[in-house]
Amino acid sequence: MLEAGLPIDLVSLDATRQALLPRGDLEATLARRPGPFATRCAAFTLRGFSMDAARGTPGMVLHDPLAVAVALDPTLVTWDEARIAVAADGTSRRAPGAPNCRVAGVVDVKRVVGNLLERLCPAS
Repeated sequence: MLEAGLPIDLVSLDATRQALLPRGDLEATLARRPGPFATRCAAFTLRGFSMDAARGTPGMVLHDPLAVAVALDPTLVTWDEARIAVAADGTSRRAPGAPNCRVAGVVDVKRVVGNLLERLCPAS
């Protein structure tokens, strides 16, 4: 797929691990709109917060939410052009040569988390 010549944007774990949702921020947001949705959302995210806390992470890592957010708004991250090669065993690495994709770099975590929370429970 990387050799197909199509424009490809990769959001790697290096990027998604920057996007942390603090538990207190989610709880404060859900408190604005108590009810069944808030209860389900809190229950649904409990496992994610617990797993990440066990790893010493100060919040829940937003792997899939960041990838979706960046698809909707590519300005949420910086981009580095790179050539990525995939080995027969499935591992990927940067390789010499002309870029075949863009790789997400620095994440604007404040905007990502703010956008997510505003969409979960709008302030107004």
